[in-house]
Amino acid sequence: VEMGAPEAPVGEDRALIDFRQVRERIVDMIQHNELDQAHMLLEQFARWPDAQRHLKDNVWLYRNLGDVLQAVGHPERAMEPYEHAYQPHPRGIDVLRPFAELLLGAERPKEALKVLQSMLLFHKRALSPPDLVAVYHKLGAVYEALGKPDKARGAYEKALEQTNSDPYALEGLLRVVSDLGQPQE
Repeated sequence: VEMGAPEAPVGEDRALIDFRQVRERIVDMIQHNELDQAHMLLEQFARWPDAQRHLKDNVWLYRNLGDVLQAVGHPERAMEPYEHAYQPHPRGIDVLRPFAELLLGAERPKEALKVLQSMLLFHKRALSPPDLVAVYHKLGAVYEALGKPDKARGAYEKALEQTNSDPYALEGLLRVVSDLGQPQE
């Protein structure tokens, strides 16, 4: 309300809101590096019930709220908005990337595994070779954390198929093979 956002409609006025003007205003704030104002406005709209916005608007709102929270130095608070954006639409690469990073940083490997697998399932062909290698490397690390050395080995090998010079994948593969008791390999 302070930033010019209307209060959440109640009662009979609970129709879906037109989010186009809000998007334009928030995008303009972000482009002009007015992140605190964008953060306040996004937070205000996030308090409204999701049923008052279209699905694509909810995904956009929560993804941008997560992005802004990270940009203003609150990555621990960004987890929840990314989760809200991921749940109804687990395909958006602009949600998958930062959400996977946060899950890995929070040491939540089971959830990170799902998000990384979604990245590969929906975006493998669109990822650049370095990005694909990074996904496979992270996938290998997640499998290691989950105690699945065979799957970790497969992920590290996939990373090395993309580029045989990735030191992290090579180190991970050597570690997994050594832990499996197969030093000859």
